[in-house]
Amino acid sequence: MLDKKDNLIIFVLCLIVISLGVLIMLKNSADVGNEKINIDKNSNVSIDKNVNIDINNNVDQNTNINEPVATTTDKNQTPENFVKEFYDYYFGPHYPGGISGFEFIKNNYLSDSFLKKMEGDKPRSYYLTCAQENPISTREYENIITTKNTSLVLASHLYYRDKQILVELKFKNNQWKIDDIQCLPMQSEYRTPKNIAKEFYNCYLGGYQKKFIDFKYIKDSDFLTDSFLKKIEDGEYNPSLLLCSQEVPISSKFDKAKITGNTASVLAHHLYSNDKQVLAELKFKLKDGEWKIDDIQCLK
Repeated sequence: MLDKKDNLIIFVLCLIVISLGVLIMLKNSADVGNEKINIDKNSNVSIDKNVNIDINNNVDQNTNINEPVATTTDKNQTPENFVKEFYDYYFGPHYPGGISGFEFIKNNYLSDSFLKKMEGDKPRSYYLTCAQENPISTREYENIITTKNTSLVLASHLYYRDKQILVELKFKNNQWKIDDIQCLPMQSEYRTPKNIAKEFYNCYLGGYQKKFIDFKYIKDSDFLTDSFLKKIEDGEYNPSLLLCSQEVPISSKFDKAKITGNTASVLAHHLYSNDKQVLAELKFKLKDGEWKIDDIQCLK
């Protein structure tokens, strides 16, 4: 039989064992809470949608890293930048590429009314670009008019000749959306002498191939007036001087046209290496609603 002293000793030992067990359990629980979880990239891990995991860059669980995220399209973004962003994505590496690419475009750039219009018989690409192929290179965007909730943006995409598109936008729920796209005719009021000067030199240099083309193609392309063509054919003007240089420039820039009634002029800056610049002034005449080049003067 155990006396009272022995019972007391056993009771104290039991308390000590229980206390040690509690302390061990608390320590293990704290270690689990502070433990860093390393996930092998090659392993398949199923994560509950309700769990937020911060891995280095605070990646949102709903973000698809293979799909670009649209920039903020709030009231502070200009309509022309919104249209540029749209076409940068459209002509970029993500699209055309499949349904997922168009889903991103549909959700971020296009209005419901425009999507309904696109249900017609024309190819989707035609509705969006008025063409079925990517432009050669140049894409420019100009804001025509913007009100509180609407905007018109002129998009110029360079093919053999510029293809101009009038993009209509609406501002709804603090976001711009493309509401319609109109394919403009060659004699559109938006086809300016500056635009034609750019087209002419891209044609003269063979587009993206950057080489001079035969003059007969310039003649047939309908850029020049009959009187300027006659000057060239009669030997009064050397067709090799259309660029004011025998070399192909690295790039070209064009000033805004100076328009007076039915005449206009555009100054072209042809840029070469070593900061060399050649200036050519293109003279235009308006005939039957279309601007044509009537003369080219080489400036020093």
